[in-house]
Amino acid sequence: GLCGSVSTMEKSHNTYVHNLTKQLRVLLRKNWILSVRNRRGAIFQILSPFFFLLFLFLINLAITSNKQFDKVHGVHRTQDVEPPAPLPECIKGEGMDTCYIFIYSPRGNEMIHRLVNNIRLNNDPTIPASAVRGFANLEEVNEFQFENQNITYGAMVFNNSQYSLDDPGITAEEFLTGLEWTLQYNHTSQHRRGNQIYNQEFFMMPFLGAIEQALVKMAHSDGICADEPCGPEDDSCCTSWKDDDTIDFRLNIVKYPHPELLAFSILGEA
Repeated sequence: GLCGSVSTMEKSHNTYVHNLTKQLRVLLRKNWILSVRNRRGAIFQILSPFFFLLFLFLINLAITSNKQFDKVHGVHRTQDVEPPAPLPECIKGEGMDTCYIFIYSPRGNEMIHRLVNNIRLNNDPTIPASAVRGFANLEEVNEFQFENQNITYGAMVFNNSQYSLDDPGITAEEFLTGLEWTLQYNHTSQHRRGNQIYNQEFFMMPFLGAIEQALVKMAHSDGICADEPCGPEDDSCCTSWKDDDTIDFRLNIVKYPHPELLAFSILGEA
């Protein structure tokens, strides 16, 4: 009786394995026949994982190659002190016949002409007079920028709370007393050679440094070139400011250190 029971169990087990193997062969043969008949579907099933991995790889490549991402997540362990770059040359946009590095107002004040010329002459390279344009007042500046978008990097608008800038006889001391000025710069996002241009570093900081340096030289000059005629396109006006080595004026940009911000790749790291 016991031997018969064991023999029956072994026979049942062998039958189960045989049937399972037979069914597996049938299913594999069926799938093979279907794949041969539908080759496009079979090829798609084989290649779809590769296309999915390629898609993930391209996303990861775009993230790691993004300059803005690198700048935000970059590691700065020390305080990097960098002098501001000179004012950049203007580049004519598509459909534009001209461009200006900066514009200013008011145009008719001789002291402002001296200031503008000092900024032009101290830049490296020297800014040509054709790359700068003056306007009579703030309204004209705003109207010009509205009608000619992206034609200039920015504008400086002067005002004086104590003396009228329309007075042709205003002295340098009166000009600096109560002087107020506003800097307008272009906020339009720009890219050059695939890199984003940060207008604060590209134009605003160099322009601020150039204006402050010119104002310090004007305050220190004590009447230098006060008798020289100065027009908006006079390259010989107040050249003595450029050669004045008694003033050591420096404006630096300090990039504060910050810790590393961890970013994990969707593909993982080896």
